[in-house]
Amino acid sequence: LDADKHLCVQECVNPCTHDLMRAQAKNDQKMTKRTKQKNSMKTAAPLGAAIAIGNQKGGVGKSTVTVNLAAALGELGHRVLVIDMDPSGGATHHLGVDPYAYEGTVELLTQQTDPKELAITEGMPKNVSLIAARDELGTATGNHVKQLQAGLASARAAFDLILLDTPPNP
Repeated sequence: LDADKHLCVQECVNPCTHDLMRAQAKNDQKMTKRTKQKNSMKTAAPLGAAIAIGNQKGGVGKSTVTVNLAAALGELGHRVLVIDMDPSGGATHHLGVDPYAYEGTVELLTQQTDPKELAITEGMPKNVSLIAARDELGTATGNHVKQLQAGLASARAAFDLILLDTPPNP
């Protein structure tokens, strides 16, 4: 049976056998399509997870945990992005970055800048990138949830993990 043309290559002796062979060929084609669809879904790159490190009180080690967790995960081979959301810039300072030397979280939230362009990699621990915070972050007005969501969506495709060092939230 030629499945594409649904014609018998050999002369049919039994019409029932012919119908059975045709049905089997159609079933095989459907199974091949399903297998291709499943395989294409398996090969899609997984998106990175965003994890916020937070506490209602300041001075409890949020930035320290964020930076050390990022360094440890980076050593294990994970691509990690640290986004310093705290105007005091704890994670930025822990990583030894001058907050005024780079664009950072302020631009991410107010100008919709691509996080991959803002990510600092120079001088960072292995596989770790940073989006630095400045004190102007505390005076940024407006609701920046949509900009943060868009930035995270873009960053999730480029990083395995995104760690958000959040400000105290009373």
